[in-house]
Amino acid sequence: MSEVEHPYLKNLNKIFESDNDLVIIVYTHIFIEDCLIRIINKLSFGCCDPEDLKDLYGATFEKKLSLAIVLGLPSIFKLPIKTINTIRNNFVHVKGGLFAEWKNEYDESIRQSFQKSDFFKQKIKKNEEHILDGLSLKVKIPVFRVYSSLIIAELSGFEDIIDRNPDILINIKMGRTKWDDLIAVKMANPPT
Repeated sequence: MSEVEHPYLKNLNKIFESDNDLVIIVYTHIFIEDCLIRIINKLSFGCCDPEDLKDLYGATFEKKLSLAIVLGLPSIFKLPIKTINTIRNNFVHVKGGLFAEWKNEYDESIRQSFQKSDFFKQKIKKNEEHILDGLSLKVKIPVFRVYSSLIIAELSGFEDIIDRNPDILINIKMGRTKWDDLIAVKMANPPT
């Protein structure tokens, strides 16, 4: 996962202690959505009035994800996050919501969405031992836990890059730096 422990990950670990799939899925989704909103606010700095972003909280999750991608969030995040959102919607909006059961096909769709990105393939390979340990535990929905933790850690990592290097925003907006180029830099120079 992320080399730097982020406060969200500590809170997420508390959520993961729950025996209730619905609690785990909904709170994880909320964490991802909150990361997206913070990233949108940071990426849009200087190009719009912060007051204009107040309506963002009422926008659909998919619109927030699309806006984050348009503003510069690496496109590698799109499919895994959309997959988590789809699973959340399927799980939460099924008949009997509170009593819905996790479906094995959710695990496979999460795995496939991550395998479509070389970045996430490398992350998964690098953390394979940790992931396998997590999957061998007798916990509920382990694949969702492991892969959604990876997304939150990486979103937090990119947020940290923005915070530590505000000039990057200018370069991105002027087309001098692409977020996808920063992925290689981030992988080669992890934070200490």
